[in-house]
Amino acid sequence: MAIPLISIIMPVKNTEQFLPACLDSIINQSEQNWELIVADDHSTDNSRAVVEKFVKKDSRIKLISSAGSGIISALQSSYSLATGDIIHRMDSDDIMPNNKLRLLKEGLLKEGLNTVVTGKVEYFSEEPISEGYLQYQYWLNSLCEDNSHWQHLYEECVVASPAWMMFIQDFEKCGGFNSNYYPEDYDLVFRWYAAGFKIFALRDCIHFWREHPKRTSRTAAYCNQTAFFKLKLMYFLKFERDRNRPFLIFGAGTKGKIMANFLIDKEEKFYWVNSISKSKQENTASKYSDYTLGMDQLAEFIEPQIIITVGEAKSKQQIQAFMKKHNWVEHKHYFFFR
Repeated sequence: MAIPLISIIMPVKNTEQFLPACLDSIINQSEQNWELIVADDHSTDNSRAVVEKFVKKDSRIKLISSAGSGIISALQSSYSLATGDIIHRMDSDDIMPNNKLRLLKEGLLKEGLNTVVTGKVEYFSEEPISEGYLQYQYWLNSLCEDNSHWQHLYEECVVASPAWMMFIQDFEKCGGFNSNYYPEDYDLVFRWYAAGFKIFALRDCIHFWREHPKRTSRTAAYCNQTAFFKLKLMYFLKFERDRNRPFLIFGAGTKGKIMANFLIDKEEKFYWVNSISKSKQENTASKYSDYTLGMDQLAEFIEPQIIITVGEAKSKQQIQAFMKKHNWVEHKHYFFFR
C-alpha cells in the first residue's frame, strides 16, 4: 500500500519577512512525505524571490502565480496542482511545530474517512498579544479538550484555518475551495458540518500562529464582525431555522443591532429582546419598534429558537442559568453568536 502523500496548500501575499521561518519549519517536519504548492497572490514585496530560493533547494516545493486575485483564488490555484491523498492548509506567516504533519496524519489515518483532524494552537509575537486573541486561543484549545466543536459552531470559527487535515476525497465531497463566501475558512467549516463530518481533536499543539499588525484577520474587510455575522446567519437559516417556531434575537449591543438589521432586510419574522423589561424600552419610534421585547416577555414563547449575541463570559453564564430555568437547551432552543 502506497504511503499517503500530504498536499500542503499555501497562499502567499507580502510575507517575505516571515517566509524563511515558515518554509524551514515545513522542510524540517518529522513527517517528510509531503508536497508544498505555494500560490503567490500578486505580492509586491520579495515574497516570490524568497520562495524561489527554497524551490531550488527542495523539489517538493512548487511555486505558481494565482490565477486571480484574493485568497480564495490563491487557494484554488494552489489546490489545482495537488497530487496527494491528504490535504492541509498552511499560512505563510506562521510556523509548524516539528511534529505537526506527523500528528495530524496519524490521527487522520486512525479515524478514517469523513473526519477532519485538528489540534491546539498557540499565538506568538514580537509584541504583546492582545487579550482578545489570547481568549480566542484559549477557547479553541478548550474545544479540543472535549471535542465539542459542533456544539459551538455559531460562536466563532471552531477550527483555525491552518490547523486541520483531511482526505482529499472528503475535501472534494464538501466542495473544496469552490466558494465565494467570506471568511472562507469559516465557510469551509460550515460545509464540513453540512457534510456530516466529525472533528477529531488532538490534545497537542499543532500550530504556531503569528500575531502581527498586517495579519489578514486584522486588515481584510471580509474578516470584520459584520462579515462573520452575515455568514453565520446565512448558515443558521439554512441548517437550523424552523419557521414553525418563534425566532428571537437576544442582545442589545452592536451585535444585536447587526443581526436585527440583517433579519429585517431578509424580511424574516423575529423578535428582538434588547432590554430587561418592556417597560424599560424607549418610547421613541424606530424601524425596530415592531420587533422589540423585554427579557421579562421571553417566558411567553413555547419552543423558541433564540440567537444570543452576548459574548462576555459572566453574562453568558447568567444567560445560561436563565435558559436552564425555562428548560431550554443549548443548540436546540438557544445558540450563542459571539
